[in-house]
Amino acid sequence: MASSLTLSHSITGPISDVYYALLHFKEFGQLHPHMKFVETVDHKENAIEYHVQEQLNLWGILPMKPCYRATVIEVEKDKHIRYQSEVKKGLFLTIDFTFATTDQQNNHTQISEHIILEGLPWIHIIFLSLLKKSHQQVFKNLQAKIISHSSN
Repeated sequence: MASSLTLSHSITGPISDVYYALLHFKEFGQLHPHMKFVETVDHKENAIEYHVQEQLNLWGILPMKPCYRATVIEVEKDKHIRYQSEVKKGLFLTIDFTFATTDQQNNHTQISEHIILEGLPWIHIIFLSLLKKSHQQVFKNLQAKIISHSSN
């Protein structure tokens, strides 16, 4: 069984900065509130595999420390990035990020994030809720980082 969710994000800043942060998973991990460790495992022509360790408290009380491998694929340069991982045994996550600029100065980036979760249907609602909150925080952190770099 699969569940899906689509999120839209808007960043004031060049598409190149946003794209870089999502293509390079270590950068993404620095922006993510639960990722504590991201290490490159393997490079392929258009994909990089990472080992990821996260740490969070489910419902504020239940500690969880998921470890998994994630593959980042550049589907179409500057337009489409895909993340794939088995975040828990039997729970498969695919995230497709697509990018567009909304102004002539290339200073406003729209990101569409299409998430597909497969397996273990009883956990879908909880997992997608956590993922939505954490990814909203990722994009807030990314916006703050872009603003701080542009003011230097």
